[in-house]
Amino acid sequence: MVKDIKDNNQDAIFVKADVTQKSDIQAIVDSALTTYDKIDILYHGADIHDGYDNAVELEEDFYDKLMAINVKAP
Repeated sequence: MVKDIKDNNQDAIFVKADVTQKSDIQAIVDSALTTYDKIDILYHGADIHDGYDNAVELEEDFYDKLMAINVKAP
C-alpha cells in the first residue's frame, strides 16, 4: 500500500504494530510525529472478523482478541 501511495506522488510510511499493545500504538504516533511533525488525521483500519458467530459461542480467547483489536485499540 505504501508503494502504491508513493507511486502516486504522495508521501507515506509503514509502521508494523500490534494494536493490542499500548507501546506499539505509541510507536505509531511517535513515528508519525517524527516524520511529519504533526498528526492531522488518525485512521484505525485494523480489525478481525468473527464470522458472525454468536458471542456466546466464541471461544473466550478469540472473544478477548476480537475486543482488544476491534474495540479497545481504536
